[in-house]
Amino acid sequence: MKLLNCKEFSDDENQTIQFQFENDDKTICYSGFWKKKNYENIISVTTQIGCNTQCALFCNVQKYVRNINVTELMYQVETIKNYMNLNNQFIKVAMVKEGEPFDNYYIEDMLEAINQNKMPYLKISTSVPYDCKQRIINVFRKNIDMDLEIQLQISLSSTNDDFRMKHVKKRLMTLEEICIIGNDLYKTNIYNNKKFIYLTLSFTIYEESEFDIEVIKRYFSPEIFCIRIRDASNSVARGKNYTRLTEKIFLKYKIEIEKAGYLFIDGRSEQIAVDNMLTIGLYELKGVFK
Repeated sequence: MKLLNCKEFSDDENQTIQFQFENDDKTICYSGFWKKKNYENIISVTTQIGCNTQCALFCNVQKYVRNINVTELMYQVETIKNYMNLNNQFIKVAMVKEGEPFDNYYIEDMLEAINQNKMPYLKISTSVPYDCKQRIINVFRKNIDMDLEIQLQISLSSTNDDFRMKHVKKRLMTLEEICIIGNDLYKTNIYNNKKFIYLTLSFTIYEESEFDIEVIKRYFSPEIFCIRIRDASNSVARGKNYTRLTEKIFLKYKIEIEKAGYLFIDGRSEQIAVDNMLTIGLYELKGVFK
């Protein structure tokens, strides 16, 4: 595996660098560094070449080719860490680039490698495919005796399961199933005296997406879940045009969420990422390096 190229984007508050790697089998993958408002250092890594789930509203990445292995994952991390001259203490590794982390059967070994390298934070972003429940449970069980803090971000496009299922290639867990596994993870952490970190329900939505606070209240306890709203960039998904979320609707959702007692996270993309087309899918990164 080797680093082919990198490209930097920055503004007064933020810095992002996109990295292009060539694997030994000549496949290409992408990673990124993101310094957000000068306080958080995030190394975002690819866990698969392509993706079986293919969430149209999030990524539209290429058809699944293969899993990234542990050595390849850590090469991404170490290369970016050395390039940026970062100390492990100030790094968050984020599995948010190409691929569905829990579809990767090396995920437990990746967890151990990140922990052995004494990195303090791991963010796993998942669209929760229906058959990944056991891997999620295994990862959190392994994490019980680690200093590594896992932040699980569940990527959603709607509070309507039918809408969610229409925009993926692989069946996902229903909201009810997500609720059950979240409750189980919470009980496991409390039983083992492990600090519990909110599970984040991260909604990437358009004006046309359905967002019903009553559905959220029905399934998700504010003791276990927090809510993040991200406005999806203008894109075409599965042949249909979608309208970007307006400030008015965003604030309406924020008020509803906070009134219902949930911790609310403003997940709207920073302007630097929007201006440079870095937020609407890995397929766009190919153009960055031309």
